[in-house]
Amino acid sequence: MKISKSFLFTLSLTCLALTSCVPETTSISTSSQTSSSISTNIIEDSYRNFYEIYVASYYDSNGDGCGDLNGITSKLDYIKDLGYNGIWLMPIFDSDSYHKYDANSYYEIDPSYGTLDDMKTLIKECHDRDIILIIDLMINHSSRNNQTFIDAATAYGKHIDGETLSPDEEKMKDYYVFSEEMQQGYSTVEGYANKTFFVESNFSVGMPEFNLDNPDVVKMFNDIAKYWLDLGVDGFRLDAVIYYFLNETDKNVEFLSNFMDYCQGINEDVYIVGEAWTSSSIVARYYESGITSFFNFDVKDFVTRSTYLHGANGSYYLKGLKDSITMANGYTPAPFMNNHDRPRSGITNVNSTKIFYGLLSMMNGATFTYYGDEIGLTGSNPPDENVRCYMKWEEGDNFVGKCDNPAGATLKEYVHPSVAVQETDPNSILNYYKKANLLRNQNPEIARGDLLETSNFDSDKKIITLDKKYQNEQIKIIINISDESTYTGDVSNNLELVGTLVIDVENEISLTSNQITIPPYGIAILR
Repeated sequence: MKISKSFLFTLSLTCLALTSCVPETTSISTSSQTSSSISTNIIEDSYRNFYEIYVASYYDSNGDGCGDLNGITSKLDYIKDLGYNGIWLMPIFDSDSYHKYDANSYYEIDPSYGTLDDMKTLIKECHDRDIILIIDLMINHSSRNNQTFIDAATAYGKHIDGETLSPDEEKMKDYYVFSEEMQQGYSTVEGYANKTFFVESNFSVGMPEFNLDNPDVVKMFNDIAKYWLDLGVDGFRLDAVIYYFLNETDKNVEFLSNFMDYCQGINEDVYIVGEAWTSSSIVARYYESGITSFFNFDVKDFVTRSTYLHGANGSYYLKGLKDSITMANGYTPAPFMNNHDRPRSGITNVNSTKIFYGLLSMMNGATFTYYGDEIGLTGSNPPDENVRCYMKWEEGDNFVGKCDNPAGATLKEYVHPSVAVQETDPNSILNYYKKANLLRNQNPEIARGDLLETSNFDSDKKIITLDKKYQNEQIKIIINISDESTYTGDVSNNLELVGTLVIDVENEISLTSNQITIPPYGIAILR
């Protein structure tokens, strides 16, 4: 039977009227709200939900055991459906190492990951879905097999041998931080002009450090950035920025400021996030560079600590959130729980795994999620390989797209079910992540809002209240940080329940008149 649009509209109004005649009780079912059925309020700015991917372990599209760019392209609908609108790719450049943080070339895709055409396709498909794509850029060091290092070491060897250098060699000899004497953090260089000398190598022997005091090196990286931005990449994750000039914060900030200015001259909306693994006070200094974001490494600590003693430590969360906003000083905070260098926070306890992400999702800024966190992947390091293991798409050991684990990984157990299983379970970790991201996308105040002074933690009731205001719109977030007690309390008469996040979909949050009921680890959003 054909039904007219006018009939449907009349029917919807009738249903709405009938609903309004029910007593003033509002409850929102977590299981019934999916990203495909509820509209979102996506804003084209830097406050996004980012998804970090280690390419080799994500999805193998050609059956060689190594994840690749085409594999990621095939999973973009999955990523978007989860509510992520930004992707960070760990290094994709040609490299001899499994992790690829030592680039042989900054212009070539590693053959195990695919081709430049594959990258172009991925960029286009991301943009078609309103997903921005940023890539890892290692400015401080390269591989020893990078032709730039080979040319520079050759020129420096000739220089200390007393040979006359060509104009090009004269420039190249200063591309890296070479020395004729061994120093702390340096490694030996041999085989060039039959001379032995040394190069700064703060991370490993195979990662020599560039001389960023050299204008030619600065130009080289500007050219690299321009190449990828012109190709369509939306920005960069900058690796290890405190090592650009070791122990020289002022020089690092100046370099980053110039780099940001250059990139914005190419794309005014460029998004750049820096890794400054140091104290919060120093990170605050780095924000003076104008770089969009810097990772907040304190988040995992204060999020997990806030759940201790059945929620009695909830003040840690509120303080941590305030500190995160203050540290960013008007720029975009970048809170995260896990990444490729840290133990995963996924644990056997499903409820804890969920609330950790729920608390992250209520924070200001651009959140970053490590692939596999959405199904509760576990893994501790060392070795780092254990936190870079394959994504479990289906049950069993031979599913389509399965990647080989990095050599040296010892992780053998996948504690929680695969994507395929969790997608069908409304109470799964995956569906909790999806709902949390949906709430962020529906309510722009969560990521962008000013945190009002009325925000507080009630230690007796174990309730965190966050009041946020963005563009004259205000929301109230009430978090029951207790894993034991249901909270019942009064709220203002003019507030409406617009979003909920619960660890068990059978335990809904309800608002009757002006009284709200929130089960353990429940999060309510009102406006």
